[in-house]
Amino acid sequence: MTTAHRRKAGGRARTGTQNYDHLVKLILIGDEGTGKSSLMSRFCDQHFSYSYVATIGVDFKIRTIEADIDGGPPAVVKMQMWDTAGQERFNSITKSFYRGAHVLVVVYDVTNRESFRHTTKWLTGCLDVTGNAIPTCLIGNKCDLARIRQVDKEEGEAFAEKYGMYFAETSAKEDLNVARVFEEMAARYVKKVRAETDVARKAAQTGTQAVGHHTINPAEDQDYIDGAGSGAGCWQLMFNKISQAFSFKSKEEVPSAASASASSAASASAAATAAAAATATAAMQLAAGEIVKQMSRAP
Repeated sequence: MTTAHRRKAGGRARTGTQNYDHLVKLILIGDEGTGKSSLMSRFCDQHFSYSYVATIGVDFKIRTIEADIDGGPPAVVKMQMWDTAGQERFNSITKSFYRGAHVLVVVYDVTNRESFRHTTKWLTGCLDVTGNAIPTCLIGNKCDLARIRQVDKEEGEAFAEKYGMYFAETSAKEDLNVARVFEEMAARYVKKVRAETDVARKAAQTGTQAVGHHTINPAEDQDYIDGAGSGAGCWQLMFNKISQAFSFKSKEEVPSAASASASSAASASAAATAAAAATATAAMQLAAGEIVKQMSRAP
């Protein structure tokens, strides 16, 4: 596959001696004893240990794979896998490794209902650090132990659907679904990166820039983009939205305190309305200015 082909597909061209297209930091979280270390060892080393040793702090392994991407060329993905300790006493240590994560995998033990109850705590605790924009996965491990199962597959599927997660049941011991899950999460991350690259490319071609969920034109809203000047661009955008909400067709239709006071025919109620509108306008302009200042300080 050529470099040009990768660029066309939205991938990242390799540079220098780099032998992969994407570097993915994947975090494994969940209660102690759910099999996170076994899943990682099975995937990275094709090894399963029957002896249990609790993870102290974090463990780390690397595996490079070729991920198949629907509708595009495959991508070589170097996966950094971080296995975090499930014990409460290590929380302050493990949370520091959440930062910069590209993929999140929450693991519970299908033979331990308590570990399933704790998945919400693990998920929200990690997303508080990473944000909600990363691919997430829920794994029900030890599905080979059907006779002592405490959590039905349907329960895991319902939880994953509720939070928009990919779901699978696995067995690190029997090597069931392990590679498929991690390869799927790598593919989802690559598709996300390619989609974001396509959006940025289209914005550059049309002369617009995306700020959050709002696409703006630099020529019209320069103050909104870089926070320069009085913040007029940001203010105008806010004013337009507010005017639409109150069915004002244009800025001129908002009563002006100056025009109301200058008109001897204006009634007392009209003057009061105009004064209130002027006060609200000034307040919103001040708020808009503060927003612009915050944007200019944002990284």
